[in-house]
Amino acid sequence: MNIPAEKGLLRKRLREQRKRLTPAEAASLSGAICAHAMALPAYHAAPIVGLYLPVDQEVDTALLVADAHQRGKIVLLPVVSRSERRMAFLPHRPNDPLRPGAFGIPEPLDDGTPAPLPDLLFVPLVGFDERGVRLGYGGGYYDRWLAAWEPGDPLPSPLLPEKPRPLLVGLAYALQQIPRSPRESHDHLLDGVVTEHGVIWTRGDSSAPGGESDAP
Repeated sequence: MNIPAEKGLLRKRLREQRKRLTPAEAASLSGAICAHAMALPAYHAAPIVGLYLPVDQEVDTALLVADAHQRGKIVLLPVVSRSERRMAFLPHRPNDPLRPGAFGIPEPLDDGTPAPLPDLLFVPLVGFDERGVRLGYGGGYYDRWLAAWEPGDPLPSPLLPEKPRPLLVGLAYALQQIPRSPRESHDHLLDGVVTEHGVIWTRGDSSAPGGESDAP
């Protein structure tokens, strides 16, 4: 079986498994995951945090978004252009209106102001393994956005040379961990994953400033 086909089967199985969580179970697990994320030294140190708004029974980030706002952090949310197959991030402030975006995900309104780049980026996922290989939804939006830090990438942005790639941390239920996730050349590795059991650093302590795994 080729890698795209293998990924498709895994996505179907893992999404069905995630949807079997009751709303109460998902809310309880999401609360625990957000609490672990908020305890990360890297989170406390990051003035600009990239987040997402959940769909398809993803980990709910509402507590994390509210906490970041309360701490005075700049919160960025993704904005997707399906026609251009690209993603950007725009600031989101408390009580800012949101508009329906691609895939039914609410997005910030674009007022034309250039957005800063995140220091820490929390990402959704369908599955992951202990190496930090993320199984996404197949659109490649996060991978294409992250490719801007690769030498020779054609994505134009005057901001990118001025800032290193953000720390990349997935938010997931423990049931989304698999023994080995198939990986293609364009798939970027996560630096860590936060589940209800704690934090799993997947790329070594050098990728996790001030923090170590507290997973059992």
